[in-house]
Amino acid sequence: MIKNYLKVIQNAFETACRSSINKAKTGNINKIKQGVVNDFERLNNLSKELECQISNEYLTLKLRLLDVKYEMELKKQEEKERSRMLNDKIRKEKKERDNLEKEKQKEEEAANQEKEYREELEKIKIEMGKAIGSKMKELQEKTKV
Repeated sequence: MIKNYLKVIQNAFETACRSSINKAKTGNINKIKQGVVNDFERLNNLSKELECQISNEYLTLKLRLLDVKYEMELKKQEEKERSRMLNDKIRKEKKERDNLEKEKQKEEEAANQEKEYREELEKIKIEMGKAIGSKMKELQEKTKV
């Protein structure tokens, strides 16, 4: 009977610790630790009559496990932040590349348009030269007569 009671106390503490460790995040670690200590004290008070207690060393191990969980959560948070910053940097660089490509494309279009205008201007000059030449010929023929 006592052995079964001790197993129940042990299981209750284990379950409380497991639950607390799973809930641990960077912002609530002190509250979670206090909850584990409270569970420890409450269960030890319940089993006091049987002169059986959960050892302080065991409590210390569970609190250390919480510390490890806290450190792991900090690392996760840092990694998320690094990943977010890297993604932001990649997006920014891509946007800058896209903008540079758009500017380059605009410059190429402007250069092509300028080339077309120059070619058209050249054609007009040639046509004007021909037109002026033929008019001059007409005028010379009229003045000769």
